[in-house]
Amino acid sequence: MKIFLAMLIAVVGAVLVALAGPIPGAGENRIFLFASPNTQASLSDQDAQARLHSFEQLNATAVADRAACSLTSDVRIGDALGIYDRSSENSFLMETDLKRKQSEYLAALLGLYSHQEFVLLFLEESGRSDRLVIIQTPQSLEAVIAALRKRKITPVTVRTEKDRNEIWFVDMGNKRAGDLNLLASDVNGRASVTVGVAEMLGRDDRAMAIEAWRQQISAFEQQNGRRLSRQLTSKAWRNATAVHTCSKEISVP
Repeated sequence: MKIFLAMLIAVVGAVLVALAGPIPGAGENRIFLFASPNTQASLSDQDAQARLHSFEQLNATAVADRAACSLTSDVRIGDALGIYDRSSENSFLMETDLKRKQSEYLAALLGLYSHQEFVLLFLEESGRSDRLVIIQTPQSLEAVIAALRKRKITPVTVRTEKDRNEIWFVDMGNKRAGDLNLLASDVNGRASVTVGVAEMLGRDDRAMAIEAWRQQISAFEQQNGRRLSRQLTSKAWRNATAVHTCSKEISVP
């Protein structure tokens, strides 16, 4: 899986987009994690949506909850779709108040558990060159996906709420502002922007990625005394489907 994400920015003085402050929770130095349990290439949009209700999805988010809640009580999780040029995948995103090294450890645990090539982190930090932007739009999911592909704004993450859809895009180097302004106009959207640094963890080969996750986990646990990796093969985690122990549903004001 080439993990989707990419998230949106529309800041260059355009009247088309109303910008809010940092997103979505209170406090400073939030960290956002984007991952997927999917290991199958080229899912259709419909198949990816159906998999959001699968055991695979429920178990992945339940394990993410348990791992994150072992490190902090401030956790928010939500299902999402990863949208590509011609396909999609079921995925999820997480917001926490963890420090960077803890977040990299959490990413490695989840990457190893779901046999993923990549996990993306976005760390809120002033003065950095990357941007995390959420565009909220009342348009339908189908219309949003069509607009994203028309503007070639992929890969990207989309979340569906009751009365809106959210487009999450990580703009590495703040290079897509013009394109994203046009997209926001296309979908009659409102954007929120967070400044920070993006970190794509993993390898472009599943076997190499799994080995890298193991090495990263081992190094962290030797230094910090944490042993969450022992839970990865436990029956409790393998059968888990209750998503929220300490976590709440992620939300955008």
